[in-house]
Amino acid sequence: MPTIIHYPLPLHLQKVYAELGHRPGDFAVAEAVSKTVLPLPVYPELADDQVYYVIEMVRQFSFQELTGELQRTGGREVLNPLSHLKP
Repeated sequence: MPTIIHYPLPLHLQKVYAELGHRPGDFAVAEAVSKTVLPLPVYPELADDQVYYVIEMVRQFSFQELTGELQRTGGREVLNPLSHLKP
C-alpha cells in the first residue's frame, strides 16, 4: 500500500517560502512534529482487508510506544509526544 508524506519539511523551511526569511529553529515545534509524521494510506480504493491491516499495524505500533514510554517513566508521567521540546 503506497503512502506519501506531502510536506516532508515544515512550511517555513520550504523553498517556496524562502523569501520570508525563516530559518531552522524559528518554529521548533513544527520542526519536531514534522519528524514524527506517520503517513497512512487513505484513499477510496483501499480494500477492507487493507484497512484492517493498517488499523492493526497502528494498534501494534501505538501499544509498543505506550509500553516503552511507561517503562522509561515508570508509569509516573502522562504521555506527551512533545515533552522533549522546550517551551
